[in-house]
Order: sequence, then C-alpha cells, then structure tokens
Amino acid sequence: MFAKQLLAEQETAGERVRRMDAQHRQHELAFRDLAAKHWRRGREMLRSAPPDLQAGILEAWNASSIPAEAVYFVDFVRTMLRRRGLIVEP
Repeated sequence: MFAKQLLAEQETAGERVRRMDAQHRQHELAFRDLAAKHWRRGREMLRSAPPDLQAGILEAWNASSIPAEAVYFVDFVRTMLRRRGLIVEP
C-alpha cells in the first residue's frame, strides 16, 4: 500500500555507506582531538616540574612497559607529580 512511499524515503546503499563513512571520520577526528588534548596536558604538567624531576619522569616513562598513548602518559605524569606532593587533588 505505502511501499513506494517507504521505498522513496529509504536511503540507498551508497547513501548509507557515505553517511557511515562521514560518521567514522567524525569519530576519528574527535578521538584524535582528545588524544592531542591529553598529550598537551601531560607535557604541560611535566614542564611545571623542576628540570631534574622532569628528566626522572621521562626516564621512568621511557623505561616502563606502559603503552605510549596519551591517556596513559597524562596519568603517569600526574601520578608521579602527585607522589612528590607537587599536585594536590581532591
């Protein structure tokens, strides 16, 4: 009865693929932006530490088996600074 109308309103396979590709690109860009934000925050926190501590943190990071990903880096730096009393968080 309404089959022609419903069919006309349905997206084609090509349209669906293009829509899903665009969504995937947007997701990837958002993920990359968030990772960049974490890297910047980690480097900012690291630069706030005294130079000798900066070197020690970087040496410990490079010697660790922690994945070299932004979220792990910012957490690692925050933890190292917190242990030394340079960051006080609630």
